[in-house]
Amino acid sequence: MPEDGSPRPRPMRRLLLAMARAVILLILITGIYGALTIALPRPPAANRAVAALVIGVIIFETLRATRRPASSAIGTGNESRIAALSDAVEKARTSAADQAQEIQRLREQIEPERARASSIEGRLASTQQELEAIRAERANLQKLVADYENDLVRSRESARALEGLLASAQGELEAVRAERADLQNLVAGHENDLERERERASSLEGRLASALQELEGLRGERLKLEKLATDHENDHRDAIAARDAGRAELTPAISFDRVFRPTRYSGPYRPGPREVPKPTKGQSAIEYVLFGVFGVLFLLAAIALYAMYSPKHRLVPNLVAQGLEADRVNILVFGIGGSGHPTQDQLADSIVLISLKPSTKQAAIVSIPRDLWVRMGRFGTHRINYANQAGEMSGYPGEGAGLLCDTVSRTFNQPIHAFVRVDFAAFEKIVDQIGGVDVFCERSFYDFLFKDGFVRGWHHLDGKRALAYARYRYVIGPEGDNFARELRQQQVISAVRDKLQKTSPQTAFRLIQAASTLSSSSETNLTTTQMIQLYRMFHDIPQSQVRHVSLKPVTELFNVTRLAEPGIAVRTRTDDGRELQGLEANIFRSEREIRTPDQIDFSR
Repeated sequence: MPEDGSPRPRPMRRLLLAMARAVILLILITGIYGALTIALPRPPAANRAVAALVIGVIIFETLRATRRPASSAIGTGNESRIAALSDAVEKARTSAADQAQEIQRLREQIEPERARASSIEGRLASTQQELEAIRAERANLQKLVADYENDLVRSRESARALEGLLASAQGELEAVRAERADLQNLVAGHENDLERERERASSLEGRLASALQELEGLRGERLKLEKLATDHENDHRDAIAARDAGRAELTPAISFDRVFRPTRYSGPYRPGPREVPKPTKGQSAIEYVLFGVFGVLFLLAAIALYAMYSPKHRLVPNLVAQGLEADRVNILVFGIGGSGHPTQDQLADSIVLISLKPSTKQAAIVSIPRDLWVRMGRFGTHRINYANQAGEMSGYPGEGAGLLCDTVSRTFNQPIHAFVRVDFAAFEKIVDQIGGVDVFCERSFYDFLFKDGFVRGWHHLDGKRALAYARYRYVIGPEGDNFARELRQQQVISAVRDKLQKTSPQTAFRLIQAASTLSSSSETNLTTTQMIQLYRMFHDIPQSQVRHVSLKPVTELFNVTRLAEPGIAVRTRTDDGRELQGLEANIFRSEREIRTPDQIDFSR
């Protein structure tokens, strides 16, 4: 019993009171939770969390009630606590009512927000549709922009090509202006020479006029003398007639060892016998010598004519066997315009010296400038492309090909074992028969004479286009240089070699056999057997074993002032040409290409 005499509460009652408090708290929490759930809907996870909270509160209150000490007395205090709990419950109910009113007010505020949210959702849906349309339009715009960018890239490339052509045109214009200035100076010099010649001609005309006057005087004197001689002849005839008529008494005694000069008063003339002088021993010896010399000259002329028009005289010796034995074969390849060329001249348009080394399967291609100033024996100094024409017109042994081979051999101090001459028509047929060639144009260029050009990039060329690519030289800019044109010719030769590597041997043999019948101007002293032999040796040679050589680094340009051959020419830096001879002698001892930085690089 407690000190105040109140009865001790039982454990069961304490448990029931704890459970009552827990239930009241549960009702309060549940009411608040329901109101909040109605006002603010939550996801299932939040509901499970609240339920767990409520269960936890009940368990906590139950355990707290059961753990109180048994000695605690409730008595009258329990009734006061119950009253306090009842007041708390009332307050909770009042608070719950207030909260319900607050919830109702929140509901009234939420309804407009829900309507507004629905409106926003509708607007959001329409906005999403507009966004999809905008995305589709953006995709179309992106595609259009990509197309415009591609067009812009192509336009820029075209612009760059045009800029290159413009730069080339400007460079060529400067060169033309400089050449025009040189020509103007040359014309001024010619005008001065012409003025002097005119003055000289005027002087000669005056002298000619005086000579004509003298000639007229001499003609008058000649007429007088002729008349006098006629009179003398008539008197002589009269004298002979008088003698024949028997008027010997009128004939004066004259000496026959003197020259008779009849006059009008002289009698008839009767010449006496005259002795024919006998030739002396010296005169006879001179006559015999002259007859002998004439006979020898006639014999030499006959031998020369026979040698000139004999078939052997017109052939160039074939020395391929000697080249194979020496492990180096030099073949001179040159092109001419032929019958289809507008001028139909015999000038060599392009000259290439190809050297082959069978033991190592190496090859070297040396482009010889057509304007190289060289000595041609008894023909003097000229551009090397004149050798073919001079040999054709002069009857040189081997004709044009013979003189060109001999000139190249002397210039480079190397024997020429064979030659190949190809005209434009034959070149086009060769390229067409192998199906065209593929060439990469390093720099865009435009020929203002033929009004045609090539842009930078790969090109598949037929015979006509390949000839144009190799020939064009009226170009403004770097590609207008003759050295650049020579390397383009080497490109075409390499492309033909690459194409022959991909053809069958049967096709290659048919091309070799038909080479001599391509045109009337094409010619070679290589036999069919030798061509097949060289093809078998070098048809599979890799590009790394082919050395391309330009003579631009070892030569210089100069202006020829000769009236018959004016213009720009190329010459070696030394008069003896030892640079060219040393280059050709060591052609296989190095793999470095000989060219300037602005020329085509074959090593790529």
